[in-house]
Amino acid sequence: MLILPCLLLLSGCNLGKNSSESFADASSFEEENKSGAEDTDTSENNNDDNSSDIQGEEPSGEENKSENDSADNKEQTGEGEKPSKPSDKNPSVPAQPNIKPSSPSYSVVSDSSLSVQWDIIDSVVSAAQKYYTENFNKTRLITKDGYLYDYASKEKIDVTYLVAEGVLSSKYANKGCEILLLDADQMKNYDTLSIKSSESGLTVFAALKNPKDNTYLIASSKSAGGYLSASQYASLLNSYYQNHGSYGTLFSGSEEYNRIINFISMYESKYESYSVRSVIKDNKYSMVILSPANSTGNVKQYILKRNGNLWEVVMSGIEKEPRVPVAVNKKLPDFNLDMLPNYIINDYKNSLNSYNDEITALLRLMGYISDSSEIKYISSARGFGYVVLKNEIKYVAVENNGGWDLRQCASSGDAVKIMTSIKRSAPTFIVLDS
Repeated sequence: MLILPCLLLLSGCNLGKNSSESFADASSFEEENKSGAEDTDTSENNNDDNSSDIQGEEPSGEENKSENDSADNKEQTGEGEKPSKPSDKNPSVPAQPNIKPSSPSYSVVSDSSLSVQWDIIDSVVSAAQKYYTENFNKTRLITKDGYLYDYASKEKIDVTYLVAEGVLSSKYANKGCEILLLDADQMKNYDTLSIKSSESGLTVFAALKNPKDNTYLIASSKSAGGYLSASQYASLLNSYYQNHGSYGTLFSGSEEYNRIINFISMYESKYESYSVRSVIKDNKYSMVILSPANSTGNVKQYILKRNGNLWEVVMSGIEKEPRVPVAVNKKLPDFNLDMLPNYIINDYKNSLNSYNDEITALLRLMGYISDSSEIKYISSARGFGYVVLKNEIKYVAVENNGGWDLRQCASSGDAVKIMTSIKRSAPTFIVLDS
């Protein structure tokens, strides 16, 4: 949709109105419930295979470690280091007295009665960190509801998975140890956890229920860790929960749609007309794809966060990211990744609007137009094009053996269906929302 943001629109909005009313209005919104969108790979050079997933990017928050590293041979100096725990692996470390937790000198990390639990945690987190480091650039490892997860294969990376992969002994199966991917900076806010200052961003942790009380023992492969109460642990995982209610597409003309576009206009401080491609939202976030109306190849992708009836841009430049799910998850770990489109805009950056002249020539040859001035909107990307004439007739152009086939369509939704029936990850961001 071509839309001109207007500040008068904002001032005229009833900002005290319950925002859910706009979302519930069937005339302004079409829900697109999904039960776990499949992953899609795209690339300029390889159809649906997302070759851009294999990058030289380093896992956030963790340095590469030797395979011989383990929690039992960590250095014993420095902030956040784990004190040596009494176990068969450390016979020189005297067993600590069983001091009650209420004692000022009590350390849950050094509690001799928990040595078995700490051995499980240390072994599991070391194996999980090794897997994360070695596979981060090979696939798309993310945090999903706080747990380590492979976005590409749609699999949770848990103890059972690591045992099956041969990177962890089967003796650790069925011990109840959970593998987490959490923000180390957030973990530093807990007084009962000791996290090294060098750890930052999404970091692998392992957690195990304390058999002595209602707490959870937790540590990373580098830091001593400590414990969280059951309520703290539940609240921590809840902060990563990605389901914020049903999500769906907003269509032009609705109050919420216009409000979101206007907040992007204020963020850019340009107040220009936009060619909007899509607006999708749940009860917390919205994702918008658009371009300036006078530059349809300058496609931008934003994520906004709701604050009452207001929206704030919390992530921009997504169109430049080669690994969008990983980048978004790193910035906004509780964002529902099912809201992301099947395509990645960056995969098409070298072909955006490259075929406009060819498609325009074909329209003239077929007698659909006599001059390019009859075209209201046109955009193209590898393999596809989309045209709206000033008389509102719409066409999808599909590349075929070096030429183009033109297919008339009734609406933008019809155009999307045509394109995705040919290729699931088709660049439907070229389709103008109407």
